[in-house]
Amino acid sequence: MLPTFKGSMLRGALGFALKRTVCAVRVKVCEPCLLRPSCVYARIFEAKPDPEQRAGQVNLPHPYVLDSSPMDRETYVKGDAFHFELLLFGSLIELLPYFIYAVEEMGRRGLGTKRQRFQLERVEVGKQTIYTPELPQLPDPLPDRRLTLDPLPLDGDIHRIRIHLETPLRTKSDGRLVSSLDFTLLVQIALRRVRALWWEFEKHSPPLDEKLLHSQARQIEVLNSSLHWHEQIRYSSRQKSRQFMGGVGGSIEFEGSLAPCLPLLRVAEVVHLGKETSFGLGKVRVELLG
Repeated sequence: MLPTFKGSMLRGALGFALKRTVCAVRVKVCEPCLLRPSCVYARIFEAKPDPEQRAGQVNLPHPYVLDSSPMDRETYVKGDAFHFELLLFGSLIELLPYFIYAVEEMGRRGLGTKRQRFQLERVEVGKQTIYTPELPQLPDPLPDRRLTLDPLPLDGDIHRIRIHLETPLRTKSDGRLVSSLDFTLLVQIALRRVRALWWEFEKHSPPLDEKLLHSQARQIEVLNSSLHWHEQIRYSSRQKSRQFMGGVGGSIEFEGSLAPCLPLLRVAEVVHLGKETSFGLGKVRVELLG
């Protein structure tokens, strides 16, 4: 049996395996460690803003998204296959060998309270297999995907969409967790996410007319909504406590002049939205209805 919220389990197991792999001094707390600036584990799991360049900024966007939604069962028996997805941003792709080794270490150690072991069969990028234990050489250069905010030729023909929140969207507005959604708020959340990623990994603002996007968003109407609050609970081994990580799930339909916002929403499909994206939360899918 595996827990319902597998994103927490996988993230915890990955972090433990990676730290076990790369930590040279075996300390529990990374903050005072002399090797922290050059540590692979700290770069991925405990990144801190540069105080001279990021004044007032507490947290950096996590440089990865771990999506466990393909693991849709709690019970797996010997011989069953499963997969999860890992998205690496920017230069983090250079650290892919560490991730692969850490996943193999996860398999040797086992998942869940019963330490259910597995073997890594292959690593794929799209439909291309780039690694198997039998052929452990990665391609050079590594395949990657460039995200673009360019419109598509037929965007102007789209006036109705349905947004599916495939994993809970956890975000705040005016200091409170959001339990409902309209298009203006959706655009605000997407802009916040994309802006943070572009600044961190591209070192410049995203090529978007934010004033136009806000103006267009206010004119988009909600047609149908089946949104609901979906609670999830994870256990933090570091803090020795249960943590509530619920968010909004379901789907919602919008209608209006959507063309200016579609490039932003396509990127949102890839990078997830809101808080706790490193656990797989905030996965959205855009369905074009015409």
